[in-house]
Amino acid sequence: MSCQQMSVTGHQSIVMELTLRITYHSSAKWAAIASHRDDMPFIGITTSLLTIHPVWVPGLRSTPGIFAPCAPRDRLQQMRADLETARIKSLPDDGFYIADFISEDEEEFLLRKITTAPLPRWTHLAHRRLQTWPSALTKSNALISSPLPSWLVSPIITPRFDSLGLFADAPHHAPNHVLVNEYRPGQGIMPHEDGAAYYPLVATVSLGAPIVLDLYERSEDGKGSGHGRRPVYRILQERRSLLVTTKSIYTDFLHGIAETTRDEGLGAESICNWDLLREPDRYECGWLERETRISLTYRDVLKVASLGNTMKFLGSR
Repeated sequence: MSCQQMSVTGHQSIVMELTLRITYHSSAKWAAIASHRDDMPFIGITTSLLTIHPVWVPGLRSTPGIFAPCAPRDRLQQMRADLETARIKSLPDDGFYIADFISEDEEEFLLRKITTAPLPRWTHLAHRRLQTWPSALTKSNALISSPLPSWLVSPIITPRFDSLGLFADAPHHAPNHVLVNEYRPGQGIMPHEDGAAYYPLVATVSLGAPIVLDLYERSEDGKGSGHGRRPVYRILQERRSLLVTTKSIYTDFLHGIAETTRDEGLGAESICNWDLLREPDRYECGWLERETRISLTYRDVLKVASLGNTMKFLGSR
């Protein structure tokens, strides 16, 4: 792929002088922008020649900012094309898997933010512990309006979720709620559904270690936990990966993680995203020993209430 490089120094709309390196790939219609200052990320920049819009290009991780000078319709088509290459084809409906969604440095940063969080941030359950950002839902399944912390937003939501258009059709056009779950060896979660409080799309980033997610068919009456039944689909989530499930995968299936110290029966016949794995050779032995794995589960809560309205309601009781 041919490319041209040029340097641009300064601009009247930038307060301090910066040197940018612009790499433009004409065939793909995107430009990679890198600052000589590692501590200066870019949200956008306008030059006299073109306006540069944010877009994430999978596979380019060494560049602090990725921007595209293409029309909105072109960007939307590119988003869909990028996501289509990540489709888990053996699933009956929309499921997508990107093995290298974040870099090793980004994973290390996220793990540090999570593990150094104050102890009151953790909720301890019988078989795991979790953090809820920005807060837990109310009894009426509403989220008190509050922004997510910046370390959960960049670079995962902005620019990467945005560039893939993951939450473009969601009511708030972006996730507003994140669960941070920690699974130590031997820990898991029973088959369950996420319920109607959320827009039917889940985007999960895995950190620290791989783990297998099991999908179960609902019973004919729509009830039952799936406990004791065999999963109909198994998805191997590697560290630094993104798993997206939506549509019938969200509404018609239960999902869970087995309480075990070893995931077994791994192979191309049993793992439905085997062809999308970063390191399939690592699992050809058919098993993996569990290590501590942390997941970031991004969702859009449908009902959002302002703190003022909530306090007004409590005061009227």
